[in-house]
Amino acid sequence: MIQFGSGPHIYIVFILSASLEFYFFMMQRSALELGRAAGFSDRDSRRMLPLWYLTVWPSKVVKWWAAISIGVEHHWVATIILLVAAFLFQTFAPIPHRQYISLFRRKLTREIGDAVQSGSGVESKIYARLYAALFEASKRF
Repeated sequence: MIQFGSGPHIYIVFILSASLEFYFFMMQRSALELGRAAGFSDRDSRRMLPLWYLTVWPSKVVKWWAAISIGVEHHWVATIILLVAAFLFQTFAPIPHRQYISLFRRKLTREIGDAVQSGSGVESKIYARLYAALFEASKRF
């Protein structure tokens, strides 16, 4: 039976959860950067993120659980190296906007339809402006 608190398995768990967190972090950075370029606030820019974006929180918990387990069972230096490497990778990696644009389009299209059906004129205008800004941004990326 596999014991996840020891051996190389805990490193695999750390790498997988850190990779998932990286994916979501880049998604958020892309939404914020595209929104800021179009003159939107961060709050409005986050409307492009899909609802399942919230699954980033379990991956963060698992990453930190794995880091603590590595520190306790192996060595704290290994934990620090892994955490610093993950931080540096997130900081200096370029944002792959093109990867997320179609995802943002689908979310905004759905939200525009929902806002129009519910009769929320303000919401539908915000989503329509975000969609137009995303369309312009897709030409650049």
